[in-house]
Amino acid sequence: GERIEVRARRRTTEIVVSNEGLTISPHALTPVSSTGQALTLSRETGEGTIDTASERRPYIGLHGGSDARALTSVGRRGYVAWRGGCPFLWTGRFVSASSYPEARNDAAPTAGLYVCVLLVSAATLLLEIALTRIFAVTQGYHFAFLAISLALLGFGASGTALAIVPALASRDVRPLIAGAGLLFAVTSVGGLYRVKLLPFDAYTLLWEPSQLAYLAVYYMALAVPFFFAGSIVGAALAKHPTRAGGLYGVNLVGAGIGCLLSVVFPLVVGAAGSVVAAGVIALVGAAVISGRKLRRPAYLTPAVLTVAAMVAAVSLGMLELRLSPYKAVSQALRQEPASKAWSEWNAFSLVEVIESDSIHAAPGLSFAYQGSLPRQSALAVDGDNLSPMTAAISNQAEFAEYLPTALVYRLSERPSALVIEPGGGLDVLTALRNGAETVTAVISNPLVVEAVGEKFGHRAADILDRPDVTVVDVGTRSYLHRTDERFD
Repeated sequence: GERIEVRARRRTTEIVVSNEGLTISPHALTPVSSTGQALTLSRETGEGTIDTASERRPYIGLHGGSDARALTSVGRRGYVAWRGGCPFLWTGRFVSASSYPEARNDAAPTAGLYVCVLLVSAATLLLEIALTRIFAVTQGYHFAFLAISLALLGFGASGTALAIVPALASRDVRPLIAGAGLLFAVTSVGGLYRVKLLPFDAYTLLWEPSQLAYLAVYYMALAVPFFFAGSIVGAALAKHPTRAGGLYGVNLVGAGIGCLLSVVFPLVVGAAGSVVAAGVIALVGAAVISGRKLRRPAYLTPAVLTVAAMVAAVSLGMLELRLSPYKAVSQALRQEPASKAWSEWNAFSLVEVIESDSIHAAPGLSFAYQGSLPRQSALAVDGDNLSPMTAAISNQAEFAEYLPTALVYRLSERPSALVIEPGGGLDVLTALRNGAETVTAVISNPLVVEAVGEKFGHRAADILDRPDVTVVDVGTRSYLHRTDERFD
């Protein structure tokens, strides 16, 4: 038999489950069959019946009164109802303490558990947002939504695992949480390295069946860290159900911190470095919950090996992103000689400058132009959208008169122009060549301003530093909403 303590208001009632039936002290329950569908209770105050004819809403009815109360499910194994502070229990099978949350001795969570949940929650959001940036750069913006489904799959799988094996949360959960934190760190960095090695090509999914297998591995490799993150939060909540409010509050605060960190870390270490940072944060959470046990070899050795592996992965460039061969940067770098002169991350983009003698970009150039193009470099955002940076001042850029965008400047004499997101500056150069008196360039990405205006201004003839060019580095909608200036 199993002994379960049931707290009923201010009193404690002991329920003993055995092969012969159930007994409740100080009240007695007549022995019953474990497969019965309608059982009779015998109490000092009278008799009652538990009717389970309705599977959806079983109820309890007591002789001598009209009281009918819905039964509370005890896991999937039985039902319990309360009257006057006294519990009534019916089960078609045997009930265990692990499936009856109210019956567990729910001690207050330790401070280490709260800190661990906070750190793991922050690491989870940091990882998820970093993956949206990685997918956008390596595959395309439409793949960024994959990160959300990865997180949902991992968390859902962890909840399913805890529901199938509730005993995981019935004992001391600290070793489970510490191990899950360690595995989160390992699988987040290892998963990123794994998908880098996969020859996955989204554009050939329709005619190469092998790509479906690669996609499955791609998906599962990056969902595993979220499984361990969900296991940590789920185990904490399952172990301490009466403290769910505090734990959930810490979980939300940690998630908010992770969102803030996703703005900071890419500036310092890039998107791949943010994945490593998420692993380190989760590892710290695992160390906090381990406490003094961290001194033991069984805890210390895996932690040290994980840190060493992460440092090696960063130092050896193993986590450098591999772009799709269809990305504009990948195609530009195939042309020899070509090199990546500059690469920088911010919270929402990767900006790169490509230098190559093969770059000749003048979209829509008329066949009437018979001259040659000036030397150009290319500016790319998120591995795509190559925009030329032209090393020629306006009076040397005759080709700009033969571009389709030159037409609008023939409609007005010395117009004032507004150029939205000019990239490498070709549209600004076109406006100046075709007689614009002033040009206002709205550039929402500060890294583009840095690349074209400071780092590689000489590659763009210092187009943004001219006195007749005004650079506005804010969002387009925001600028147009607040400005009173009119443009031709």
